[in-house]
Amino acid sequence: MLNTVYRGPHSASSYAQLLERLELPRTTGILAVDTETISLTDRTCIGIGIQVTENEGFYVQLLPEPSPLVPLVLQLLADVRINKLYHNSAYDLDVLGELAKEYNQPAPDNTNIHDTMLMAHVQGLPNGLYELGSDILGYTDLFEIGLLLKHY
Repeated sequence: MLNTVYRGPHSASSYAQLLERLELPRTTGILAVDTETISLTDRTCIGIGIQVTENEGFYVQLLPEPSPLVPLVLQLLADVRINKLYHNSAYDLDVLGELAKEYNQPAPDNTNIHDTMLMAHVQGLPNGLYELGSDILGYTDLFEIGLLLKHY
């Protein structure tokens, strides 16, 4: 079982196809990242969302069964050549750092990063991820993590 959701214009239903699409950040140099955890206080990671292009992203599951792609995703996040875009990077980097230790992978890169929450705050915009996505960017197909957790 792949335990990974792919959303994008390409066929990525097999492990080999998912690996091919995940190699894209190494050539484009940018990756948007969001961790999903049980709660703000229980930082147990249940999955990692990554966006590799404007129209292409992945959700890599950790709970209840981890995706075999978790080590590759952690390696991408440790690569200093790739720009990482986070929302609340301090939280995500802490969660990912613990996960990297658990999987015996390098720590996530904390130098080549950008943080949309800080950018929004500096500009006087709402800094919630949902508000930025819907109000500022006009995205209408956003969902709250609670909807995902209902399935477990």
